[in-house]
Amino acid sequence: MIPVHNYTVNLDPTSSTVTISPPFPEGGVIVTTPLALFTFALGSEALELGATFLTYPMQWFTPPAEPGGAPTPDNPPPDFKVQWYSTNYFAVWDYNSSQNTTQHTFYIIVQQGPNIYWGDPMIINEPPVSG
Repeated sequence: MIPVHNYTVNLDPTSSTVTISPPFPEGGVIVTTPLALFTFALGSEALELGATFLTYPMQWFTPPAEPGGAPTPDNPPPDFKVQWYSTNYFAVWDYNSSQNTTQHTFYIIVQQGPNIYWGDPMIINEPPVSG
């Protein structure tokens, strides 16, 4: 069975932040299966504010080389496919082929009028478990 992780994304313009429910665990979601699906839908608060996901609603990052360093913007990892369905819903397929534990850091990008907001969840791919 393919694990499905469903998330609601809301916007708090007073603090310029994106909130994700349920929250991603500290340190990221651990994926140990060969395939996983993550869905992201704008919540009612974001929709009431006229917020939308961009056509490509994510920015991927390479983790910092040293602890405490800044991540570097990067191209999407080859294990992931983003499917944009509408301005308020998209999905991410994780084709986990990791031979080692691999951290995938990204921003989810939400636009409201001329303003851009982001949240920064993380997915950790571990070598798939057989069985």
